[in-house]
Amino acid sequence: MGDGLPAAWDRGARWYRRASRERRRRETVGAAVAAVLTHLQDLASVAALRQRYCGHDGEWVRGVAVRCGLEEEQPVDLRRLEDAAYGLRWLEIEHDRHFDLRKPLVPQLSLGLLDQEEDRASDGAGSAAADACAKGTRDG
Repeated sequence: MGDGLPAAWDRGARWYRRASRERRRRETVGAAVAAVLTHLQDLASVAALRQRYCGHDGEWVRGVAVRCGLEEEQPVDLRRLEDAAYGLRWLEIEHDRHFDLRKPLVPQLSLGLLDQEEDRASDGAGSAAADACAKGTRDG
């Protein structure tokens, strides 16, 4: 089974890395990503992270977004929000890191780190399973 970062999670982490450069985005979208990431902190392995992702239907993220005021203020891509949080948690687990989402991610997360994971992600069956979930074929 492959250990690479699933492509959907990689795209989500890249998206939020760019978005986090703007203070307003960190305060709005970032608050929701941080709330989802906090929900994932109890997971200590990549396997458990993939299992949680496939076990949820994704709708729970809508509740997080509403609590953070996103749905009222602006339309938000819930899948992208969720994938960003899962991708960031994957990176935290694999590289023993912790991201501070109150600050821009650019100095905290190098693109080189994501590039390495992207290369490995295309090789693994585990990544394919998580990507299948990301495409809307989750169980549950």
